[in-house]
Amino acid sequence: MLEWKTLGTRLYQKLPADCFASLKACEPLKEVEPNRPSQEILFKTWEELKSGKK
Repeated sequence: MLEWKTLGTRLYQKLPADCFASLKACEPLKEVEPNRPSQEILFKTWEELKSGKK
């Protein structure tokens, strides 16, 4: 659990730099694009890791 918590904290601390480097102002979408790719799973909950869920 300590390793899981450490990885989660590292991910959380990295978010501001990632946002600053990649986000830019844009107009909001009126609807979701039909060909939008699914988001990569970067983090699993502790319960998912314990039970082996995907």
